[in-house]
Amino acid sequence: MKIKKDKPRNKKIVILIAVTTAIMLSIGAYLVYSYVKNSTDTPRDDSTSENRETDKDNTSDNGTPTKQTQDSPVAGEPDSTKPNNTIEPEPTTPIGGDATLSITELSQTNNTVRATAQFKNAPEGGRCIVYFTSVGGAISEYMTVVGTNCSLEMSALKFTYLGDWNARVTYTTPDNTIIEAKGMLTIK
Repeated sequence: MKIKKDKPRNKKIVILIAVTTAIMLSIGAYLVYSYVKNSTDTPRDDSTSENRETDKDNTSDNGTPTKQTQDSPVAGEPDSTKPNNTIEPEPTTPIGGDATLSITELSQTNNTVRATAQFKNAPEGGRCIVYFTSVGGAISEYMTVVGTNCSLEMSALKFTYLGDWNARVTYTTPDNTIIEAKGMLTIK
């Protein structure tokens, strides 16, 4: 009886398979190590649970803000913490005092929508926001405040619906008193 010796070719295949397996195991171990290291090294942000508690103090039952925080935007400046397409919730704080707000213009000329308003008997330094609502959606924009006047020019292309839009302009004073005026705008 003859014993066959392994051919050198078979040894090469076995060595190649062993080396490939070792490389694959090394890569897999490195990936697992990296994943575990990154998930344990990342600091947890436990402040969100604290923020939820303070947010409860700043919102009404329907989730709209009830008081302004120190991080609120300056009058006439957009809120940099919110994306541009974020719809600002309409305020629900009661209107106070003998302050008045009147819409002086709501118009569309070509592709430009213009809204202006004026407030009286209210302290300057607050902010104006205009809210447009219709069956086609909702849009809110900060208005520029100069003295006792609020103004805004925006593209009519933001309006997704042709037709009537309800407009509501609110002026929030520095002491968080809110005055408002309502009107109607037709987008053509």
